[in-house]
Amino acid sequence: MGVEKNPIVPHRKIEDMIRDSGIGYTFLRPSFFMQNLNTTHRQDISLRNELYMPVGKAKTSFIDTRDIASVAATCLIERGHTNKSYTLTGAKAIDYVEVGEILSNTLGRKIEYKNPRTLAFRRNLIKRGTKKEFANVMTMLYILTRLGTAEKVTGDVRYILNREPITFEQYALDFQEAWQ
Repeated sequence: MGVEKNPIVPHRKIEDMIRDSGIGYTFLRPSFFMQNLNTTHRQDISLRNELYMPVGKAKTSFIDTRDIASVAATCLIERGHTNKSYTLTGAKAIDYVEVGEILSNTLGRKIEYKNPRTLAFRRNLIKRGTKKEFANVMTMLYILTRLGTAEKVTGDVRYILNREPITFEQYALDFQEAWQ
């Protein structure tokens, strides 16, 4: 999300190369995946009952990867999506305190949002076994999130699928076994 405004990131360079090649394209630019919480952050939630990200009070317009897949499939089989770009988000942006409350209600135990300092976050990731390069990427993504870059909400999922995006509450119910 936001790659069209950031000429430095590799995603933008790839989009530019594809556009310049003259082939037809459809760019899907999703917000943060809900599924990052049951993969990358699964142990924080399941073992430590915490959300450990340095984002302050910033909001994120999480999207379920199932919606991304549905949008991609629709764009492949329906006409009218060639040479278009879509920013895919959930229907609303929520902060990590709200994420913790939703997970707490779903799991029946308290999931607390911790807001570590940025360098402490990076250091802790590495200490827990994350490779430095990936820890650097995650740290940068959360710095950008803290600056408000992940809060934008669009209607692109609703427009393409003719339904509302999957809610964070539904995602939490569907994936609750990952945190047990």
